[in-house]
Amino acid sequence: MSIVFALSFIAFCCLLISLFFLVETDEQPFRSIFWGVASAVISVAVIATLLAIIGVYSLLSLSAVIILVSLIIGIFLIKRKALITPKRIFSLCRSYSFNKFFLIPLLFAGVIYTCFPTEYILSGRDFGLYAVNAAHISDTGSWFYEEDPILAAKLPGISLSYPGLYTAYESKYLDEQSSQKAGQLIPQFLPMFPALAAAAYDLFGIPGLLRLSGVLAIMAMLSIYFFVKRHFGFLTAFIAFSFLAVNPAEILNARLTETEILSQLLFFTSLYLFSSSWQSNSKLYAALGGLLLGLGALCRMDAYMYGVGLYLFLLYPIFCKRERLTISLIYAGVLTVSAAAIFIFSIEQLSPIYFWESIDPGFGSANLAKAIALNLALIILALLSLLISSIIGAFKRDYLILLLDKKYTKYIIGAVFILAFLSAYFIRPLLLEPDPPRYLEYFSYNSMVEFCWYTSFIAIIFAIAGIISIIEAGNKERESLFLFLSICLASTVIYLYNPSITPDHFWASRRWVTVNIPFIMILASVGIIYLVGCLSRRYDKKFARNLGILFVAAIAAYSFYQSKLFIFRTMLKDYSKQYQQAADALDDDAIYLTTNARIVAPLRFIWKKPVYFLRREFKYSDLLKIQEILGKKVSLLDGFAYNKVEKRFLLSGLYPEQRRNGYPERTFQWNEAVMIGELIDLTSFQGALDIPLYTMRSQPIGGGNLVYGPHMQLPKGLYEIKYNFKVYNSSINTKASFIVAADGDRVELAREDRQMLIFLNSAEPSSVKLSFELVEEAEGINFLLVIPEELSIALTSLELSRAADR
Repeated sequence: MSIVFALSFIAFCCLLISLFFLVETDEQPFRSIFWGVASAVISVAVIATLLAIIGVYSLLSLSAVIILVSLIIGIFLIKRKALITPKRIFSLCRSYSFNKFFLIPLLFAGVIYTCFPTEYILSGRDFGLYAVNAAHISDTGSWFYEEDPILAAKLPGISLSYPGLYTAYESKYLDEQSSQKAGQLIPQFLPMFPALAAAAYDLFGIPGLLRLSGVLAIMAMLSIYFFVKRHFGFLTAFIAFSFLAVNPAEILNARLTETEILSQLLFFTSLYLFSSSWQSNSKLYAALGGLLLGLGALCRMDAYMYGVGLYLFLLYPIFCKRERLTISLIYAGVLTVSAAAIFIFSIEQLSPIYFWESIDPGFGSANLAKAIALNLALIILALLSLLISSIIGAFKRDYLILLLDKKYTKYIIGAVFILAFLSAYFIRPLLLEPDPPRYLEYFSYNSMVEFCWYTSFIAIIFAIAGIISIIEAGNKERESLFLFLSICLASTVIYLYNPSITPDHFWASRRWVTVNIPFIMILASVGIIYLVGCLSRRYDKKFARNLGILFVAAIAAYSFYQSKLFIFRTMLKDYSKQYQQAADALDDDAIYLTTNARIVAPLRFIWKKPVYFLRREFKYSDLLKIQEILGKKVSLLDGFAYNKVEKRFLLSGLYPEQRRNGYPERTFQWNEAVMIGELIDLTSFQGALDIPLYTMRSQPIGGGNLVYGPHMQLPKGLYEIKYNFKVYNSSINTKASFIVAADGDRVELAREDRQMLIFLNSAEPSSVKLSFELVEEAEGINFLLVIPEELSIALTSLELSRAADR
């Protein structure tokens, strides 16, 4: 079936390329080829999404729809005698002269985006969930999840949800009938990227799934390149593309399974179509552009933010440019209707809990509700403006253009932007209350500083020069860029005022990578060319050119330096292979339980193993009840003392530190343990059990708990815990505290303070044993090793033994 899809997709691309050759008036074959391929990929994403929503997705159904659409386009082209063969396309490309320097950043981006994917297959955050949803669509053909009989049984201790997958049971956001389905999972987020990723997964397996964003990133950057080239020429487009090729946020997000990059492609393709419609007065281009941006609401929720800039832009054609009012209203109208329809369907069917939570002020910040309210207010403003202009008529003169043409306007606007930037960078952080702020509040006040980690201070200055350059441009050029400026400026202001995302970097860069970072890089490129032009008129042209090269090199070098942690490294390398090894050891006829939120969903939905998530508040007795009720083998994937670990697997790979209020400067070894062991009855078990070392922290700076966990329950009995360790540095007075505690550390069961000097330089690992007795079942058992700042020690193992009952 993969061959059928590949052949149908290639034919589909050729037909769309022929279509672009037909409608493009100037012969630029590479541009037509790109837009043909990009249109094919976007079409496949839309078709796959629709098929997944109605529950009939497969490569076969996807191929069938593509073939049907291809037949319609083919008949149209044949009638117009415009069908171009692949041989003819190749011949046109050979005869066309293009700048070969552009191949350097293009090939560079192709290599670093696709050859070093981040294997983030963990369900703790969005990246892993998109992979889980993609695998689910591939497996079932549907975006929606079927009822799970194990979850429906409401077994004690088993969570009815998975990380990132909501339970329908007793949800206040669902109707009464749906909220009684204990085994029903409700997907989070939106289906467009997972549906496209499902096709990549079907074709190339996990490697294809992991590299999809890299391919989309190259296409998104090419859409930006052709948009910029259309308005500012090759050199500016070349510089903007090069800036993005080495941008740390673009690189990192291009290597993750996430929606931002697909949204970036949709956004700039839509802007390209609108600028084409503005220059040619094409209603078709306007409608297609609006539809494309509206369909972005199937990809990301923050697509609704685009409306803020769009509806503000409408005031210009309403009052000043009536000859472009029709295409502007078509663009805005199609976008509004499609986005509104998707919103209603999403809140009712696609992801109701996710959308209601984003609206509910009692749950969170209600950012979606604020965005919808702002959009509605601006729609009303646009409609009132349209009514007023129809009564009194539009302005007889284009006062906006007249204002921009005033001698001092560009200086005033430039000064305003510079003051705003400097205030956001230097003054706003000082307004933060002196008391220790919440991290989200700190991020909002310092957002401009942290935004510059991904763009650079100098790039913002050149971006302001770029705005001045656009003000000086001819009327036609300026007008077709007003929508671009309006949406991008509105998005940048909103997401710098309140980024609305957890501020641990590089995670926080996701908020800016779709629109804001490309916007600044484009304007910075425009500003550099503008300043070089100004200098060349006053000074030696060679000097001005060399200075421009220096500016470009400085911004590119800064971005390259900021990318040094990961630019030529695969983060979490071989995670998928390590998962596969662990999954191969799992029995399909058993039931597996785990408290590890990061591994549970991938094992369940990507590797299709019967793995279920334990609630945090589960009790040891719950595990025995589950085994009794199911009447089948129950095993644990955690290193509790409830199972004898039979097999151990370690998912291990490098990943950038997740740093708040600071730029990541190092990587760490991200380890996730899969410890397979059969559930045992501790009330009758005697012997020794290992406590897993994945509960151990890194040696704390300034001393503190070296190990803290595992918050376990134990039945009554006599126990002994053995700490095995190695001491590397200790003074004569250095002591460490070995503690057994329960009930949130409020009850101390055993404690021993030992002098560490006697263990120093021991050839064999040293050990300390503590005995304790439980007179009844106890919860929250922790084994603590508390060390002072000057002690250097490594814990090698923890062994728990249970003695015979008295």
